[in-house]
Amino acid sequence: MLEHADGSVTLRQWVDVVRRARLGRTPKAVALMLATYADNDGRHVFPGVARLAVDCELTYNVVQTALQRLRQAGLIDVVRKASRPGQADEYRLILAADVLDRIDVLTPGQHAGTASELAARRRGRYRPAAPSRPAEPAQPLPPTAWGADHDGRCDLHTGAWGAGHSPSYRPGPHGGGPSVPPAPHGDRHLHPTVTGTCTPRRHHPPSTDRTTPPTIPPLMLFVRTSR
Repeated sequence: MLEHADGSVTLRQWVDVVRRARLGRTPKAVALMLATYADNDGRHVFPGVARLAVDCELTYNVVQTALQRLRQAGLIDVVRKASRPGQADEYRLILAADVLDRIDVLTPGQHAGTASELAARRRGRYRPAAPSRPAEPAQPLPPTAWGADHDGRCDLHTGAWGAGHSPSYRPGPHGGGPSVPPAPHGDRHLHPTVTGTCTPRRHHPPSTDRTTPPTIPPLMLFVRTSR
């Protein structure tokens, strides 16, 4: 893992180890932000605590604690301390000889296997639902019997209505049944026939046509003729 006895490594090697190290979210975020200020040999890192706090969206004290955690883990080394206010400490990215004893670092195989296992679990949890079966078409309803309303009576064979029927109930087009079926009456029960019409259970005498003139008996006619 180490290229030199003093822990010097390239920037790419250091980032690869930090990415697999189990440091915690905050120290790792600060470490990876430090790497953006380093040269390819891991030197000349002096962004300052305040700048790191702004970059990582953390407080000043949290960044100070994270830098201390990285020093204890053997990942950074202080090259020069700030001599006056306004200056920042200079760091160097290193990998200490006992870094594996200080922190837990996954091997490349463990890192890839853990990522694959997590991806497989998520695919199983969010498996797309099976497509639903299409709804079956609605079956047509059988013809419904219709009959007289409460006020009048209808002739079920010819479609003619009695004199007392309601104006809203009238025969449909082409001589068919009524366009709006009337409400069933409690005393009249209708049964559908083969042709789709209905016949009443009780027999009602045919209605008298009021427009037909009265018939004169033959006797009266004879009397009038004899005079």
